[in-house]
Amino acid sequence: MKQTLWAALAAVLLVISGCAGGYDAAGSAEQATPSSVAEANPAEAKLASNPGVLENIGELKANLAKRSVIRSGDLSVLVESAQKAERSVNAKVDAWGGYVERCQTSDLAGSQPRITLLVRVPANLFEQALDAFADLGTLESKSIQSEDVTSKLVDVDARLATMRATEEAMRRAIRESRSAAEIATLKDQAHKLRVDIESVAAQRKAIGSLAVLSKIEVKLVQRANPSGVGDPNWAKEAWAGSLSSASALGKGLGAMAIYAVTYSPFWGPVLWLAVHLSRKAVAKKRERFKPATAQSWFEV
Repeated sequence: MKQTLWAALAAVLLVISGCAGGYDAAGSAEQATPSSVAEANPAEAKLASNPGVLENIGELKANLAKRSVIRSGDLSVLVESAQKAERSVNAKVDAWGGYVERCQTSDLAGSQPRITLLVRVPANLFEQALDAFADLGTLESKSIQSEDVTSKLVDVDARLATMRATEEAMRRAIRESRSAAEIATLKDQAHKLRVDIESVAAQRKAIGSLAVLSKIEVKLVQRANPSGVGDPNWAKEAWAGSLSSASALGKGLGAMAIYAVTYSPFWGPVLWLAVHLSRKAVAKKRERFKPATAQSWFEV
């Protein structure tokens, strides 16, 4: 009986000590949770200590999950009509919600006109745009470049979040301060910080726009047609060119006649004297070499 009683008491003591140990372990685990989290990720704990940055942590993590890639391409296409192909490119870009950033032309009146367009199209239509531009004619060359700017954007966003949180803290300090000198110093620092924020925000916007709208340079080269074969306007152009040349020649001759009449008092007498002297010289030469007559021989 005594042995059974002692065994029961021992079992009760073991149960009580186990429950107490469980409560201590749970309490120690609860107390260790914040410190262990801080040790596991000290950077995030430091950011979380600032309420302004805490609001942007979720947004930064979402940005990490979405990649931002700047894509650009270059195409050279041989077409039947450069101007017609240019109109087609403009229509397609407008339909896609893009725009033409630059247009450059050369040799439009020559045998091989060239038109180069730099266009911006939505990034999700980049491949479709390349195929559409290549279908305008015969593709001569093609190149594609890509740059992942995800990490750059996340860094810029983190800088902006920190700078804006600091700016808000400065504003609170200005409102709560009672010292005029301290308020002036804080306002000066806040102004400089605002300038830096706007500069970084502009950089962020520029990088983001490059990732949203891809850049494509399209070179449209018209097929050469030097002989005019197949050109329905070659006869008209040739006729117009000959008329233009004849008109220029007529104008030149008319101008020479006007100058001749205007300056005739100066060159007229000189020309008359030269002609007169030339005739006298010819007459003397004829007299000198004139053959003798029959009478002159008999007289001798």
